[in-house]
Amino acid sequence: MFSNYEAVGNFLLRELVRTQDLPSETYWAHASLDPDTKSIALVTNRRVYVLRNAQLWAGWSVDKNIPISNLVAVPQVEGNRLIFATIKVI
Repeated sequence: MFSNYEAVGNFLLRELVRTQDLPSETYWAHASLDPDTKSIALVTNRRVYVLRNAQLWAGWSVDKNIPISNLVAVPQVEGNRLIFATIKVI
């Protein structure tokens, strides 16, 4: 069964793979972080990416990325912020 939601998420992941040197990753989910959809959280089997669409033709860039293995709790939404609890990596 076709899912437009999954198609958009897989497109975003393919765009990252095309522009970044990423290991093999599998799309899990994504969500818009603002009403204009200029920031998106993209979750894969390896990382959580915060993507930003800076310009009309520039595509998506990685604002932040967090390895799934570094998360110690489910991310929380506080107002207009997405809060990640992570282990301290030295």
